[in-house]
Amino acid sequence: MRKMLFLTLMSLMTINCLAQFQSQGLVKNEGGYTNVRSGCGTNYRIVDKYMDGTCINYTDLGNGWVAVYDGSTDGYASKIGYMARNKVVDYPRDDVEPFFVVDEGGYTNVRKAPGGAISSKVKDGSIVLGNVNDMDKKWIRVYTQGGRLLGYMSASKLEFWGRP
Repeated sequence: MRKMLFLTLMSLMTINCLAQFQSQGLVKNEGGYTNVRSGCGTNYRIVDKYMDGTCINYTDLGNGWVAVYDGSTDGYASKIGYMARNKVVDYPRDDVEPFFVVDEGGYTNVRKAPGGAISSKVKDGSIVLGNVNDMDKKWIRVYTQGGRLLGYMSASKLEFWGRP
């Protein structure tokens, strides 16, 4: 009886641990990349670097840091390292997903309306949030990480990146 109770409790704890990381977010746009470290603190060694806009699976540790996990789909994600919580933003809307801006060595125009006047530019090779409802169209609505409409980009200049 004790053994059965112990095994049941262990199973529940394992399921709980596996489900804890299921938050998804984006690395905050701050002009480059964010370090992933081997521990919670800037004194720990850098184990990876994530480009601004990269989608991540994470667990908020409540101490100003998040644990970052791989994009495993089998339920057994591995921890990659730790990142400062203030470098992570949550998805602003349910209808947006990350898109990779095709890298042609320059900048790609963002327009006020499909085919309209240029309102801004986005660096090629970066990641933007695009409306998934526009994926079969010639123009995709793109948003800031805060969820504000930035404008429209040609679908030919974007590749669907998706969440991890």
